[in-house]
Amino acid sequence: MPTMAPACARAKCTSATASDTDLARLREFLGSTYIVHGDRVHDQHGVLQAATASLWDELGDHVQLRAVRTPASPPDWLGRTCLDGTIMVSRTVLHTSQALWLVESRSISERCGLVTTPLWVLAETGAAAAHLDL
Repeated sequence: MPTMAPACARAKCTSATASDTDLARLREFLGSTYIVHGDRVHDQHGVLQAATASLWDELGDHVQLRAVRTPASPPDWLGRTCLDGTIMVSRTVLHTSQALWLVESRSISERCGLVTTPLWVLAETGAAAAHLDL
């Protein structure tokens, strides 16, 4: 993931575990029954270049969110697909006042596309800027 950000070419970025503050909006959106972990990737100037989050529920459903700052989005970035019946991949473009972000969500479930409702929303539509604290 860090290597996707143009600013992270030649290993000029650092990755750190996301703080409780970074993950607060995701945890608020999902509720207390979900486990949420994440990482933040900053360039050498301290500017956020990528953010990741992993979310689990008691049913064994798992969603991975990845966002990377980019100057432009590839023409084929948008879309949703189900891989091997267990993984749904959704790709969205997120515009914030500071940057353009490519967001990918991977929903991992034995019932592709049938994860619990909050995880489904994140998997199908992608996270909002507030969810990832971008």
